Amino acid sequence: MDQAPGEASPLALRQRVPGPGLCFGLGLLLTLSLGATLGAITLLQADWHVGLESGATILIHAHSQIFGFVFLFVTGMVGHAMPRLSRRPLRWPWLLWVGAAAAVAGQLCFPIGAWFAVPTCVRLAEGLDLIAAAALAAAIFDATRHTPPELGPWLRLGALSLVVVAGWGCWGAMDLRLVMQRPAVWLLALWGFIAPLILGMSFPLLRMAGGFDVRPRAGGLLAGLWGLAVAVVVLTRARILPESAAPLGLGLQFLVALIVGAELGLFRPLRRVRSGAPFFASAYVWLFASLALSFFSALGLLPGGDLTLDVARHAFTIGCVTQMIIGVALRALPAVRGVALAFPPLAIAAYVLINGAVIGRLGRLLASQSPLWFWVSGPSGFFAVAALTCFGVSLVATVRRAFATSRLPLGTGS
Repeated sequence: MDQAPGEASPLALRQRVPGPGLCFGLGLLLTLSLGATLGAITLLQADWHVGLESGATILIHAHSQIFGFVFLFVTGMVGHAMPRLSRRPLRWPWLLWVGAAAAVAGQLCFPIGAWFAVPTCVRLAEGLDLIAAAALAAAIFDATRHTPPELGPWLRLGALSLVVVAGWGCWGAMDLRLVMQRPAVWLLALWGFIAPLILGMSFPLLRMAGGFDVRPRAGGLLAGLWGLAVAVVVLTRARILPESAAPLGLGLQFLVALIVGAELGLFRPLRRVRSGAPFFASAYVWLFASLALSFFSALGLLPGGDLTLDVARHAFTIGCVTQMIIGVALRALPAVRGVALAFPPLAIAAYVLINGAVIGRLGRLLASQSPLWFWVSGPSGFFAVAALTCFGVSLVATVRRAFATSRLPLGTGS
């Protein structure tokens, strides 16, 4: 195949970076210990009144999911996918190692500081988060110089938001009470950091998955509108803008998401379905559902208040984000390792369980009418844990199969 001037050969793209195998494995370890599992236990405690839930537990759960599970997944995909999309090696691959190491170290410090109220550990963890965020953001800004126009603006928006989130965390860590009372920063992490990465990476991912008619247009404009919408929502939650501005921001988010969905071909019949495609389609269903629930709740058209916002938030984090990560890994890891996916039935089980987790969580929408619905929503978090466990078993078995056939060693970006 002919190469354009400045493009590297496939061999030159093989760099020593934290690859998908290493990053997915570390991310799974964190979410099955401090992330999804801790969240499932906390939900059961809240809905079934079993034991005592604590603000520190909720905070550790959120921190582990964002700066552990999602952060490491993004690091692995940047190291593997970005050089291939731009056809150029990363100029500073060591940044990804710095980011991954800082993120893992932060995951060790943060639970100690939050659980035992040790301010020094919390401040150290937040400082490590900022180092990790800056390193990953620098790698993304460099890698997106030559990426397709529908991708670069989204990734840069997500990287910039991540740095703001980490900096906000450092400022809050000066007083532990501020760490416990900063809902706006987590909102920015979800919709400013994670959502743009999903919306941008969906274009190459859905081309790879098959079954989607991808026709990207004004990526920069849509990314800019999304960033504006998120800023309005976050500033409203931080009480800098009046509450009446929230529906405007949420409505604009919903509109941009629908346009991106149309560009991806999600509203056209699937032509063919490959491994991972059902995960991608369902992930977008929950993305739209999350935005719709938030929008109508802001208009006062839905009952439940905080319970409705909780369902909307987890429709995004579990239904969209976690499902997208599983779908990507089911396609990317076997391709990276050059082997077939191990135990395909586990992928089907993961799909059923992850969607069942979000459906069960919907019981909280009806709990304002009848508290009995808490018995439905209470155990739903463990469906997500079971889905991640099925996915993890398949992932580990796939990597072991790669080792057995003398494929690439764990941790390479090729």
